[in-house]
Amino acid sequence: MPKSILDLTGHVYGRLTVLSFYSRFEHKTKWRCICECGNFCIVPTNRLRSGNTKSCGCLHTEIVSKLFYIHGKSYTLEHQSWTAMIQRCTNKNNIGYSDYGGRGIEVCERWFNFENFYEDMGPKDSPDCTIERDDPNGDYEPENCYWLPKRDQNKNTTRTRRFTVNGEELCLTDIAKKYNIDRQIFRRWLKKGYSIEEIINGSYKKYEGLQ
Repeated sequence: MPKSILDLTGHVYGRLTVLSFYSRFEHKTKWRCICECGNFCIVPTNRLRSGNTKSCGCLHTEIVSKLFYIHGKSYTLEHQSWTAMIQRCTNKNNIGYSDYGGRGIEVCERWFNFENFYEDMGPKDSPDCTIERDDPNGDYEPENCYWLPKRDQNKNTTRTRRFTVNGEELCLTDIAKKYNIDRQIFRRWLKKGYSIEEIINGSYKKYEGLQ
């Protein structure tokens, strides 16, 4: 080991203990480490000292495991939608990133926890429901999102978020004003699988007690 290099042998960083000098190339020094789980790995000095690498990879696996499995809904349709939402807003390699994260659409901090997301959105009323936003330029957050059945998706494009009602293309807010129905009623019954037309025609009323 070159004398100019600070010897990190024996130092502990997170779950890693430095065993020995490994190599130096183009001013980058690497160390052979052993993880608490028993695995060996090679880690650069800067990643050790900055705290960016704290294990052989097992720590990240455990964190992801807890995030995805602690709630017992890891293989549900709701969880699949949640994962897809997170990916298209945060993962630059995701095919949908340019239309979401790439243009500033974010997921609210509360919804990075699946249990919070499920508490706010509730279960899907039909398997083909997807997450829709009232404001297409707004973030994924409780007050802007609802489940929408696929049968209504052809009336609500990702560009305009407008519904075709009786030959008119209107956003949800305009529909609510035009037909004098509270927007929350639309959102509630859209989540339950009703179409815009059914809500306008009052099909939901017998269930709300609004005769």
